[in-house]
Amino acid sequence: MKCPSCGAAYDDGAAPECPACGLIFAKWRERQEKEKLEALAALQTFETAPQPAPNPWRRRVIAGAVVAAWLLILSYFVTRRPRAARAPVGQDTGAFVEMRDPKTGDMRRMPVRVLGVPSAQGDVKQ
Repeated sequence: MKCPSCGAAYDDGAAPECPACGLIFAKWRERQEKEKLEALAALQTFETAPQPAPNPWRRRVIAGAVVAAWLLILSYFVTRRPRAARAPVGQDTGAFVEMRDPKTGDMRRMPVRVLGVPSAQGDVKQ
């Protein structure tokens, strides 16, 4: 047989160590077995099925659904809320003024109004 370290020829059963380099064959075999066991253990850890990667679109779809539901609820409350009755902006004084209609150019009689600020109750304050 040949020495695994230096490649010198030796008799398999006669010498416990290599005559050329001094390698002890029993320790070498023991070390080889230990490395094989470590390699098998390492392979077994890699051979286990990997966990599937989480789908990045799943979170995006869920977030989009939450935003869409929030917008629907918000739009419902905005469109269904009762609106306050609006008071007229001004009250007629009973007087009229002659004005030219800008579209047709004809003279028209327009009522004169007193402008006011609408209050919370709907009446006009002057």
